[in-house]
Amino acid sequence: PSSSGGTFLDSGTSVTYNSTTASNHQAYDSYENVKGTNQSSHQNPFDIINAYKAYGYGYSGADQRIAILDGAFDAEHYIYTNKSDVSTYGTLSSDSSSSYHGNSVAGVAAGYLNTSYSGTAVSHGVAYDADLHLASYNQRSGQTYYATHWANATNDAKSSATVAQNNSWGIDEQYSSSTSYSTSTLATMWSNSGYTSNASSVQAYLNALDGFQDSGVIVYALSNTSSFGDADVQAALPEIDSNLAEAWITAVNVDVTGSAGNETFTRKSAPCGSTAKYCLGADGWYIGGAAYYSGGTSYYVTSGLTGTSFVAPQISGAVAIMAEAFPSQTPAQWTDRLLASADNSFFTASGNVEFANGITHAYNTEFGHGVLDIEAALKPITSSKMAESILIG
Repeated sequence: PSSSGGTFLDSGTSVTYNSTTASNHQAYDSYENVKGTNQSSHQNPFDIINAYKAYGYGYSGADQRIAILDGAFDAEHYIYTNKSDVSTYGTLSSDSSSSYHGNSVAGVAAGYLNTSYSGTAVSHGVAYDADLHLASYNQRSGQTYYATHWANATNDAKSSATVAQNNSWGIDEQYSSSTSYSTSTLATMWSNSGYTSNASSVQAYLNALDGFQDSGVIVYALSNTSSFGDADVQAALPEIDSNLAEAWITAVNVDVTGSAGNETFTRKSAPCGSTAKYCLGADGWYIGGAAYYSGGTSYYVTSGLTGTSFVAPQISGAVAIMAEAFPSQTPAQWTDRLLASADNSFFTASGNVEFANGITHAYNTEFGHGVLDIEAALKPITSSKMAESILIG
């Protein structure tokens, strides 16, 4: 993460913060509904990442685009309302009353905000003014191999000027640093899970992920298998191909309970593990979000959605806000801002990253750099957040 150079972290947004705008936003029903009804002992997940404070600066992801590689979409759903451009690539798998993952993920990242809405169902996304690029990972769109389609979808997203690609999907196989992975190994892994691939198609996908980082950040959800001792293979692709480490963030699910200042943090997914240096958390435990569209009605999961699938789009939305606030900075620098400003006050660190301006930020293998803080990422980052333990014995 420290490879992006310069002293860009020394400065923050030049926009004046409006606390009234921020607090008024918290009162919108669409904002309040982000807290699922099963979150009785929780804060609003968007409060935890200080999303409302970004809105106090006037940022909402406007004129940015987020790519969602997922499945089960319906572009008629309410979350896509008033999007100036929702672009798609290939064949999209459709939603249903029992399958709507893509809608849910897109909604958390960039779901539409109607400030006049009154009700207990609709919730909006982190970067609610951002546009979207949709593609389905579980389709081949005429290709022989799935990995070829993933490569093509990633390349198409790049050509559509997206600033983040959200990946809330993956094969549930634990990464091992002692294993030597190759394109053939990865092809076998995906093929064994029903996503037929060969070595050359895998290489095309890796090349596409590498190329995407020239203009956008790759965000990958970690496995939801909390018993894993390390990240899953797909999220850990930068450990296999170092070319992918430029602008890549893995997403860990952290259930935050208790009131502000009295929180308890519990990991609900696989740990950051080998990806800890570029791993970031948020609360994806019972977050209100979009479901399916049917018969002219848009449905929502008011009780709340759970999983890293709904942490990753919070991070992707934050990337869109970074791109809006700092248009002259690079994807690697947006990544650095988010990692170097995360809240790591609640754990004992096992290591640290020194960023470009000498700022050091501690991480550990369970929670990575800690919990996303969009407000802190918008401000000058000029003090180190060190929490390394001193072991005596």
